[in-house]
Amino acid sequence: MNLLKLRKYWQLTCSFAKAHWRGLVVGAAMLLCYFYGKKVEKKMKLDRAMALAQWDKDKKEIERSYESEMAKKAKAKEKYDAAMLKAEEARKNATDEFDRVKAAELKKMIKKAKSDPDEIDRILEDSLGIKKV
Repeated sequence: MNLLKLRKYWQLTCSFAKAHWRGLVVGAAMLLCYFYGKKVEKKMKLDRAMALAQWDKDKKEIERSYESEMAKKAKAKEKYDAAMLKAEEARKNATDEFDRVKAAELKKMIKKAKSDPDEIDRILEDSLGIKKV
């Protein structure tokens, strides 16, 4: 009896599959795409998380380099201003023409090295004997 019922439902299933095979193929393809898409979506979520982490890391590095560059420029500006004051003071205190020319040359050299604080220190040390603090 059970075998007859099993045979009956098998034949009904085969008949349905023959009549509606296109719909079954499309349905199977949709299920396959759905489950494959879930797998790909998990992978893409991981990729997005990694890309976001890399972007945050790059952003912090850019900000850190910008801050260090701004600090370096501020330090160079301070040294430049101090050196220009010392050069102007040396020019004012010069007693003869040679010292005035030397002070003017020192001022020109400091203006050329405006953005490099180490170069300004070297110029001051060589010309006026002022040591870096």
